[in-house]
Amino acid sequence: MTRDFRLLWIGQTVSWLGTATTQVAAPLAAVTTLHASAFQVGLLGAAVWLPWVLVGVPAGTLVDRLPRRPILVACDLVSAVLMVSAPVAAWLGLLTMTQLLVVAPIYLGGRLLGRVLPNNGELYLNHIVLVRKSVTEAAVPVPS
Repeated sequence: MTRDFRLLWIGQTVSWLGTATTQVAAPLAAVTTLHASAFQVGLLGAAVWLPWVLVGVPAGTLVDRLPRRPILVACDLVSAVLMVSAPVAAWLGLLTMTQLLVVAPIYLGGRLLGRVLPNNGELYLNHIVLVRKSVTEAAVPVPS
């Protein structure tokens, strides 16, 4: 395992922990902070999957044609800024349901573009990536 792959693996692990946490925290913040209705929470849950449905195939095609490292870094930076915006807005008393409905899909859509496996085809490295994903998802259980 090369140094570059270890760095990628560590960075992606931290990033997926943030994603798993957001999948739990966004609906929880909507209910506890904004007193959202069941319909609004359901809308938030549906909105989170919108990028996967709308841009999944085109994004994959785009990512395959561009250098992967800058895409991974840019997606993680955008995701980090968006992830911090909701708690800061809540702290300032400015959080709205509209913000959650806009930020959550964009945040998780950035994660969609950032999901890039190493292009060397080695089964061992792909196994390590899948183990990391499973461990981070188990660390922050997401309701199905």
